[in-house]
Formats: sequence, C-alpha cells, structure tokens
Amino acid sequence: MTTKRLAIGLGLSLAIAACGDDTMPSGSGGAGGSGGEASTSSSHSVSSSTSASSTTDAASSAASGESGGAGPGTGGAGTGGDPAGTGGAGGGAEPVCDGDGVPITDEQGAVSGDAGLFVYNSDPDTDLMDVLVVEHWFQYGAVEGPQTIEFSGESYADCSVCIVLLVDCERSFCQRFLVESGTLTVLDLDIDAGTYSATLNDAVAVEVNISGGSSEPVPNGATWCLDDLTIAASEFIQIPGTIFK
Repeated sequence: MTTKRLAIGLGLSLAIAACGDDTMPSGSGGAGGSGGEASTSSSHSVSSSTSASSTTDAASSAASGESGGAGPGTGGAGTGGDPAGTGGAGGGAEPVCDGDGVPITDEQGAVSGDAGLFVYNSDPDTDLMDVLVVEHWFQYGAVEGPQTIEFSGESYADCSVCIVLLVDCERSFCQRFLVESGTLTVLDLDIDAGTYSATLNDAVAVEVNISGGSSEPVPNGATWCLDDLTIAASEFIQIPGTIFK
C-alpha cells in the first residue's frame, strides 16, 4: 500500500526526470489617519499655552503699574487647531501574497488504478524548480468529467481534490503550499482518453507541512496567490499499485 504522500514525491520525481521564486508582494492598505479628536486636543494645548502667556503678561503689567504707573497690558488671543482631521486610505480586501503565479513549461499526468489522477505542471528548466500538483482522489469522492470545485479551507487530509504547490525545490527539499481558497474549473477529465484541462482562479495557497496524509499550517508561514492559471496534461503515466491517503 502506498500513502498519499507519494503523489507529491512522484510529481517532483517526474519533473526532475523531465528535465524561482517569483515574488510579487502586494501592498497593504494605508493606516487610518488622525481624526478630528486628535486635532481638537492639539487646539486645547495651544489655547492653554497662549492663555498662560496672557496671564503672565497681565501680571507683569499689574506689577509694573504698582511701581511706576498703570499701563494697560494686552493679552494675546490663542488660535485653536483645525478640528477636522483627515482619515487615511482604508485597506483593500486583496490578500497579501509573498509569491504570485508559477511558470509552467512541462505538463504530465499520472493515474493510479482507481485511486486518482495526479496532474503535474512544472518548470524543470531552473535550478530551483516549482511544481504544481493537482490531485483528483477518486476513492475519496472526486469524479471524472467537467466540473467546478470551490476550495473553502479544507486540509490535505479532507480534500478529495487537492492542489499542492512545491516551490524552490532542490531534489526533495521544497517549500510546500496548499490551496485553501479559489476556484478550479475542470474543462476535461477523461482517464480513458488521457486528457485533462482546467483553469485555476482567485486561489490562495498557504504554507504547510505535509506528513502522513495530513497538513498543518506553518506558523507565520508564507502565502502564495494563483490566478488565471491554465493546467493541462495530454498523456497519463500509470502508477503501479494503489495510492491511499
């Protein structure tokens, strides 16, 4: 019996036999600016300071009047600050991505009996390779044919259709990401014909550790965004045995 983890390792092996990190940080929204209350506080401070100065001048004039004749003292008028503050630009709803997209120059598919179809799209012509693995687990609920899959935070153990991104791979060492949101639109999935095509849109993948058929998010891990990505395979390799989660 082969574990589900083999599907990821096999994808990396196929990509290596067939022979980075394109980061595009997204800016976060601006911090809110100071409102009117902060400016009003400044106004109070200025007014208080001016009033104190005026009082001191008046006292000085009074003292001068006692010793050498009365002289009218003139106190200065304090000027308050503008009470209307200006708010900063609000933050947008776009996710902050540490990486964006993935180059694809090689496409392969693999079938393991009735277990599932595993499509590997990779860029094997670089020193640090990226591999996108799309896994359709038939024995866990995946089906053939055109379909739309909406990802909504499933872990690797719970997904019947899983998308794993392996980034900056050097031999078996890779940074791993699991797609947790977005839409996979399968246009063609035909095992007998050996054809597969799909598009991935608005997908956000989080960095995870994958072990024993399950995944755990990496604390303070990176985020990878994938949009308008075409995924395809025109021939399938038969995997001996059956893969299980």
